[in-house]
Amino acid sequence: MSSVDGKLDKRTGSHEIIYYQDDEIDLYDLFLVIRRRWKIILAVFTAFFGSAALYLVVSTPLYKGEIYIKNATADGRTVVDINDVLAYLKVRYVNNIKPSEALNLSGYYLDNVSVLKHRNEKSSILKIDVIMLDPSIIEKVEGKILDDLRGRFAHQIEKYILETQKKIKKLKEERDTIIRFKIRELDEKKNFLVQHEIPLIKKKIVFYENKLKKLDSLIKEYSGSIKNYRSSISQMYRMLENTRSDSASKLIITNQIAQYEGLIIRLKSRIKDYELEKGKIEKEIIPSLKKKIEEIKKVKLSQIEKEKSTLVSRANQLEREIGILEYSIKPPVTQTFSPVNSTVDNSPHRPRIFLVLVISVISGIFIGVFIAFVMEWFERARERHRNSPAV
Repeated sequence: MSSVDGKLDKRTGSHEIIYYQDDEIDLYDLFLVIRRRWKIILAVFTAFFGSAALYLVVSTPLYKGEIYIKNATADGRTVVDINDVLAYLKVRYVNNIKPSEALNLSGYYLDNVSVLKHRNEKSSILKIDVIMLDPSIIEKVEGKILDDLRGRFAHQIEKYILETQKKIKKLKEERDTIIRFKIRELDEKKNFLVQHEIPLIKKKIVFYENKLKKLDSLIKEYSGSIKNYRSSISQMYRMLENTRSDSASKLIITNQIAQYEGLIIRLKSRIKDYELEKGKIEKEIIPSLKKKIEEIKKVKLSQIEKEKSTLVSRANQLEREIGILEYSIKPPVTQTFSPVNSTVDNSPHRPRIFLVLVISVISGIFIGVFIAFVMEWFERARERHRNSPAV
């Protein structure tokens, strides 16, 4: 509001009217201005609201979807650098084509590509924001992106699989060599010792034990013969003492005694040889054969079993390694890019109807009120100048 004051002009003798603008705002006066200018406010509001409605009718609705893709993995670890994947997607879908051109060509474009990293996941997950004309094509877009990624980075996964298959082949060759040749060779060696060499040694022991029995029998037989020969010699000596025997008979008896004594000497010599041979068999030959059997059982067979156990452990270890490697190149441990999830909002992403309407209503009201106050100020200023006396 304004106030008026008078001032006397000494040169002309007339009063000059001076207007002062009050600092206080009269809300009722503002209300009156709005009530007087309601048509202007309504016209501006209608223009804004109508423009917004026309924009919503004319503009093509765009829908936003989100696609989540798991990075390619090998043995549970990322095999493709996620930065390379991001760079490829940006060059393929973002940097080299404008959104309007992409919409005209394929009906969609990628708005943003980012990386999500979960604590429980060794592999990164790509988050792709897609703007599209039709929300029903989200699966088609997901399949197209997956095909592009798999075709672009397939060689890295294939390289890992080929290298792993070579390792598996090498391990299988080593395992088969152990099972088919080394373990079989040890089994054959064991069977030879158990089924041939030990029985042969036992046969030798039985042979020498029988020979001992035969030697004992010969020694006993020869000892009996010596006893008989001595008994016969004693009888012949008694016959020689008989004076009735003639000289011819005595000569015959003497010769017979000499023959018997010679036989006794030869038999004693044989008995001695037999006893020596018996002692050698008992103390050397049979103990050495038994020792050889024990050596085969405790040393050779034990060594064979130890070597076989080592080879079996190695073969089992190779089998486990082969199993781990074979598992590592199978899904889901090793797999190419795979879909995780895809979502789409069925309400338009652009234009946002509620937001456009709210902005149009607020803007129409505020700008309409502003124009009303400007027009009110302009008319009052013009009235003031019109009613002020000329100088």
